[in-house]
Amino acid sequence: DVTATKALLSRPSNNQLLRSPSAILGFISIGLSGTLVGTLDPTLSYRLSAPPFKYSATQVGFFFTFSSIVYVVVSIPVGRIADAHKNNSRLYKAITCTGFLALFLSFALLAPIGTSALGFTQSDGLQAAFNNAPYAYLSLVLKGIGSALSNLCIYPDLMIGMPPDDAQLQATISSLWNAAYAVGWAAGPLFGAPLYSALKAHALCLYPLDDSANVCESASGESASGCCYDTWKAENGFDGFGTVTALLSLAYAIVLAFAAALNISGRRNAVASNEPLAPLTPASPSSGPVQ
Repeated sequence: DVTATKALLSRPSNNQLLRSPSAILGFISIGLSGTLVGTLDPTLSYRLSAPPFKYSATQVGFFFTFSSIVYVVVSIPVGRIADAHKNNSRLYKAITCTGFLALFLSFALLAPIGTSALGFTQSDGLQAAFNNAPYAYLSLVLKGIGSALSNLCIYPDLMIGMPPDDAQLQATISSLWNAAYAVGWAAGPLFGAPLYSALKAHALCLYPLDDSANVCESASGESASGCCYDTWKAENGFDGFGTVTALLSLAYAIVLAFAAALNISGRRNAVASNEPLAPLTPASPSSGPVQ
């Protein structure tokens, strides 16, 4: 069949499809989503077990669990939206963009964000306004929402324009999706912990205090070697870490907003090769660790 042969010859190779701007953006998105959320694994206790909260390890663990429950609840309607709007790359990227915006708000509130977090000023009204329990609780709700929105629509977006009869290619995409998420999640602690340490000028005490704790004598003076403050101070490491991570989330959300506005997708590949769009019915990859 001449027509079938021409269609086969004109179809982009698998490597070309996987190197398309939309595919590259998708793999970066899923990796970065895992990285940003994973940064809290080694650092959240430095925020919640320190002043002004002074929560126990059990309470910190509850916040992780609560955020995971939010992720599960949000994932259900997001999945239904994706199923109801098949092959809508612009919508998928808009949802992913919204997820990174939610992560921006989450880190900004939890940090709390402000110019004094990075030592640019001595005091910051924005930090003072957000440095309380209600905003901390809200930030972890936003963490669950942002984590769900920033990764659940990436896989169906990757499948747009892919040949529906190429099982090997679909398996490759699924494997790369999982690999990008796993690498991103593993990179989270490797990025978050050093960033926290690098930006820590005033160490806060972690509770419960043990007998060997060296509490700084003055809450306003310079900390002595190895001492910690039992009242909250800016430049404690977490506020700087949270500010940087929030700004990174915001910057990538802007990138996705442009991609959605320009409708960068795999659809052009399908149209150019006269192939039907790939269905969204193949077994989707595992969702990775619950956020």
